[in-house]
Amino acid sequence: AEYMGARELTAEATALDDALVAAHWVADAGLFADLGPRSAQAPTEVEPALHTGYVALFPLALELLPVDSPALGPLLDAMDDPQRLLSKGGLRSLALNDPLFGTNENYWRGPVWINVNFMICAALHRKYAAQPGPYQARAKATYASLRAALITNIVREHHATGFLWEQYHPTTGKGQRQHPFAGWTTLLVLLMGEHYP
Repeated sequence: AEYMGARELTAEATALDDALVAAHWVADAGLFADLGPRSAQAPTEVEPALHTGYVALFPLALELLPVDSPALGPLLDAMDDPQRLLSKGGLRSLALNDPLFGTNENYWRGPVWINVNFMICAALHRKYAAQPGPYQARAKATYASLRAALITNIVREHHATGFLWEQYHPTTGKGQRQHPFAGWTTLLVLLMGEHYP
């Protein structure tokens, strides 16, 4: 039985999802963008921060986009492009061709994070590759290649070093930062079994 207000709450959630997508989609750039201050002199005026990375993929990773969304094509393009997000170890946190790639603290500016890659694999598998739509075949291919890259790289690095790692290098795929790391990198087991709770 439907509890009182469920229909209204569902409609409100859908409207909020639609508003978020509309506010952050930059069609000319073909990506979702965070909004940041236009300048230090005008901190309340915002504009899109155009960086291809995990932030651009969150609407897909959270399954907010319908399977026929025109945003899916450009997002799949970015995920399949070795000059942008695709690496031999998974999707980079920031595109290889971005001016901020590998700069400053470099924690989220390039390295491959298994937790975010897992979210993207789950979304591709559960929704975009599973449901009929104009991007279904591409989503299947992207899912298969991303899943294979993640599994191959994590297993290879475990064999080479004896460790699971916090993150993986964006070009070489070598494990880096904390180790042994049995946190989100153990999502490997769920990836291998194609189990996406």
